[in-house]
Amino acid sequence: MGCGGSSDKGEIDAASNAPYDKDTHDAASKIQAVVRGRAARKQNPEELKKTAKEQLSELEGALEFLQKGSCQEIIQFVCARSPELVHHLRVEYNSTKRCLLTNVSEAMAAIDDSDMGEDAKEALKGLIMDRDEYDATCIFDAVARAGTNELELSEVLCHRRGEEIKGINMAYKRLYSEDMKHAIADDVSGHLEKLYIGILDSDKCGGDNEQAEKDADHLHKLLKEKFPAQHDAEVAEIFMTRTVHYRHKIYKAYLKKFREPLDQEIEKHLSAVLGVSDISVALGLMVKPPHWSLADTLYEALEGGNHHESHHTVTRIFLAQRGRHLPAICRYLVEEYSEGRTIETYLKKYKGVYREIMEGLYKYHGQAN
Repeated sequence: MGCGGSSDKGEIDAASNAPYDKDTHDAASKIQAVVRGRAARKQNPEELKKTAKEQLSELEGALEFLQKGSCQEIIQFVCARSPELVHHLRVEYNSTKRCLLTNVSEAMAAIDDSDMGEDAKEALKGLIMDRDEYDATCIFDAVARAGTNELELSEVLCHRRGEEIKGINMAYKRLYSEDMKHAIADDVSGHLEKLYIGILDSDKCGGDNEQAEKDADHLHKLLKEKFPAQHDAEVAEIFMTRTVHYRHKIYKAYLKKFREPLDQEIEKHLSAVLGVSDISVALGLMVKPPHWSLADTLYEALEGGNHHESHHTVTRIFLAQRGRHLPAICRYLVEEYSEGRTIETYLKKYKGVYREIMEGLYKYHGQAN
């Protein structure tokens, strides 16, 4: 099913087992190790492997319950564990010639939709995927649908670090036998295509606070000139060649000196010249710290109620940002948007198994430590 309900279940499940073939995916494993090492908050990979061995029987027991039609055990198990530990559990499970993702998918398929709906199945499957695989399914979902979901593309491409982008590209090729760059280029055009391809192709550099102030001054000069056509490529290049952390430095330097949010300045001037919004939204996501930019998207989805598109967006943000920025996103949403309503209040409006998964994710990954 993937992130957005693609029908190629067998193909994706089989391909998702491939990263654990040590002989053919050494390069991918090295990149993934860097990403997981950072995301695991300096957890020792050897300790994670040891814990996975110790907890494998508990995972097998939870899967047995799922195969009998009870999903509470597997939900509680995976929600309570970090993405990095789930990865090592999956490696351990798959080392015995089984495929965890396939077995979970087959067990869910046998459960009636009235007991476990498609949104819940999408979320549980995403919880078992590696980060790069899940992001790859989001990219596929965004370009495979009838109308391209530019926001979903931007959320992934504009918020991931350089090594993460490489891992996502490898995962996309394994899952769909297609180069991610070609898939995006075939579906997106114009300024947005140039930005996305630039993110995929460019080496990233950083800088100190002094350099960020210089870049902020340069951007202000370009924006004051009403962002004419001859400058749009230059503005985009500033962002797509900078690291995620450094882009946020530029944003803060611009806000401090000129008292204007850089994303709003870009949107105002770029839209006035080009008459489009997708590129300005993408650039805004690139420069704005994730907990600010994603809080608005999450708020709109939570306000959207019990509809598939709203569920899909909430699932995407919860899964992609667990172990990253989810606590800050939720906190900022409550402080700035919800008028006193808590995240728990929103989640209580959901029904059945989907509600259990979202509440589990928020309990273990969405609340500040």
